[in-house]
Amino acid sequence: MLWGKTPTRGQSLLSWDEYLAYRDQKASFDAVALWLGQSVNLTAVNEPRRIIGVFATGSFFDVLDVKAERGRFFSEEEGAPGTAKPVVVISHAFWQRHFASDPSRWRHADAQRPAADGYRL
Repeated sequence: MLWGKTPTRGQSLLSWDEYLAYRDQKASFDAVALWLGQSVNLTAVNEPRRIIGVFATGSFFDVLDVKAERGRFFSEEEGAPGTAKPVVVISHAFWQRHFASDPSRWRHADAQRPAADGYRL
């Protein structure tokens, strides 16, 4: 895990520019990802709720060496500043707990689809 450093803080979050610098140091690292844990509002479900999510770069899943069970993850290019579109990746446990593993509960009419902080899932 890498941390940034500022004059007033010995340990801080990396800036986007620091992330790019580490990412581009090919000799130092096989891969680098940036992530930030964040709570979000899940709506258009039985009961709206606050859940913990992660904002991450497209390389996040590559660094963890995980594969999507269904669908796909997003790429580094899809997450670039100024071009990023909201993408939601849910865990299998979340799928079971909140959607009872039932695809029909996910494929509601667009206006009824669940949303995380206003972005349709």
